[in-house]
Amino acid sequence: MARRVVVTGMGGLCAIGANVGELWKGLEAGVCGISTRTVGPTEDLSLTAPMAPVDGFEERAAGLGRDITRTDRFTQFAIAAADEALADSGLEITDALGSRMAAIIGTGIGGQTTLDDGYYAMLRFGRRPHPASILKFIANAA
Repeated sequence: MARRVVVTGMGGLCAIGANVGELWKGLEAGVCGISTRTVGPTEDLSLTAPMAPVDGFEERAAGLGRDITRTDRFTQFAIAAADEALADSGLEITDALGSRMAAIIGTGIGGQTTLDDGYYAMLRFGRRPHPASILKFIANAA
C-alpha cells in the first residue's frame, strides 16, 4: 500500500557546508570537502590522512543546549541537522502532529569518536571506557 510523504523541511551538514544552503552551494560549485589533516589526542598518537572535517561546527553546537556535550559528535551532527529541518519546516510540534512526524537519518557507523577515546584511555592509561560509551556510539544514538 502506497503512502504519501511530505518533506516539509531539510537540514544537513558535511565538509562542504555547515547547513543546507552552504551544502547546496558547495554541490553546485563542485567543491571537494576532503583535505589532509593531522588529528589525534596527543603528539605520540596522531594521524595525518585525507578526511572530510566539518569546520566551524562548535559554534553551531553551542546553540543546541548544554546537554549536547554529553553526546558523540555524530549525534551532535544529527541533532543540528534535525533542528535545521524543523526550523525550515515552520511546523510546531504538537501532541497531534508529533506521532505523524519523523526524522530520517542515514548513517553507516555510530560514534567513532567515543570508540576511539575509549580505546585510547584503555590502552594508554589503563582506564576503563566511560560507562555511557555504548549509548554514545551505537548507530541509533542519533
